[in-house]
Amino acid sequence: MFKAISAILVLVCATQGFAQNTAGPRGSNEPLPTTLPQKSGTLKPADPLLPGADKHGDQLPIAQPVVPTADPSPSSVSGGEHNFGLFVGANIPHGLTYGLDYKYSYWGVALSGGGFDAEVDKVEAKISSQDITARYFPWKGAFYLGLGYGKHEIKASKTENIQGQDVTVKATVDANYMTPQVGWNWVSSFGLTWGFEIGYLSPSGAKTEIDPGTTNPVIINDPEYAELKKDAEDQGDKLGNTGLPFVTLFKIGYQF
Repeated sequence: MFKAISAILVLVCATQGFAQNTAGPRGSNEPLPTTLPQKSGTLKPADPLLPGADKHGDQLPIAQPVVPTADPSPSSVSGGEHNFGLFVGANIPHGLTYGLDYKYSYWGVALSGGGFDAEVDKVEAKISSQDITARYFPWKGAFYLGLGYGKHEIKASKTENIQGQDVTVKATVDANYMTPQVGWNWVSSFGLTWGFEIGYLSPSGAKTEIDPGTTNPVIINDPEYAELKKDAEDQGDKLGNTGLPFVTLFKIGYQF
């Protein structure tokens, strides 16, 4: 009994010594500190963190929202759109005209033709024309400056009864021309176009051919026939060599 109590006491003492040795710092028998060591100086409470700041109080960069942008359209990159159109108009001196036009950015071009029949001082006149016009749109709007180049054909004929026979003398005039002009061409949201233009027709290189209308020498030598032939020639030369106002009173069309 005494031996058993002695063994228990020895075991308890060994256990307490082991506990004191492991609690001390660096394996010594020193007791554990009751307070943590502190740095020298006065302690300050930590500043509250600002929104977007890290633990040291430094401001972090704020991410900006990414706004998607649309890819530029071909028209904005190249400076405009390719537009084609059809038109018909009333023109002086070429009567009813019709054609095709094209516009891109500041520039455009038009192809047109026309014609009309008329009678002046008992002389029947027919005119037909074909031309091409370059256009410059300084503000990309309706207004433009144009310069046209073309060719027209004028046929003038006059009929008289000479010595009991109707004789028709014909004069055909071919002439080139230039048409400096200004104009306006408006376009609606659904493609309808309308406008007008004013300028000047300057002819050049006029050539006149005469069809005498008879081979009868008696009629050819008649003074009345000579006057008839002269009237046809004069009217043809006049129409082929005289500068004229160039005015498109109104034109309408469609652009796509």
